Amino acid sequence: MKGIMLEELRKKEGEWMVSDLMTKELICIEKGATMHDAVRKMLKHRIHGLVVTEDEEPMGIVTTYDALLIMERGEFGGDISVENVMSKNIIGIEPDEDIVTAVKTMLENGIRRLPVIENEKFVGMITSSDIINAFDKGFK
Repeated sequence: MKGIMLEELRKKEGEWMVSDLMTKELICIEKGATMHDAVRKMLKHRIHGLVVTEDEEPMGIVTTYDALLIMERGEFGGDISVENVMSKNIIGIEPDEDIVTAVKTMLENGIRRLPVIENEKFVGMITSSDIINAFDKGFK
């Protein structure tokens, strides 16, 4: 089944662009916020990752996986700053890249979301769920 899906996706190479599927409204959190704040915000917006900012400039990404790691260690999220948990090495993609490139980038880096960057500015986010949902609906 996996091979069939990838084969079908490859047929769309050059047709489905990141800009067609990305979420344009970025949900952000300031780097000084706590992980408790981050989890509440992710739950409120029903998302799994937040762009961490300082004075509206992107600094990193924090995810529900990061929250799970804190829980596993037995720590309290109210005592931990987002800045101390976030991933700082942001792997992004440009809006004019095709979806196959986005999928390859996610798989090669073991990640599920890519910030969309244009002219050194964050303009959106594309997630594995965005791609799977579009594929399931036969994105046209």
